[in-house]
Amino acid sequence: MTTVKAINKKVSARLQRERTTIQAMIHLYCRKKHGGKKELCENCREVLDYSTRRIDRCPFEESKPACTSCSVHCFKETYKEQIKKIMAFSGPRMLRYHPILALLHIMDKSREAVNKRKLRTQQKRVTQEEKGP
Repeated sequence: MTTVKAINKKVSARLQRERTTIQAMIHLYCRKKHGGKKELCENCREVLDYSTRRIDRCPFEESKPACTSCSVHCFKETYKEQIKKIMAFSGPRMLRYHPILALLHIMDKSREAVNKRKLRTQQKRVTQEEKGP
């Protein structure tokens, strides 16, 4: 039986993994594009801080989707463009540098797609039942 405490651990683990993934992507981008070694440049640090705040304030909490498939676009336009650039560059490279995070992220995205299909199927059934034979 799942307890409230176990659910809260799952929630915080999911959000923590999201934070870790975005941090890895930004570090990879900064290292390759800006020559940063261990420290991020000022611009990348700002994007990381902003992204972390957005993840922490996500209204979906435990059911947070991957940002690309989210219905709420919570990033300001300037940060949105920067993070898209970072993800486009780092995404394909994550399999090489951070394979576990990359695979978990891919699994999260595929789970969301399956859940959306199930929801659509359920909605169709309800609509058909309402119309009757």
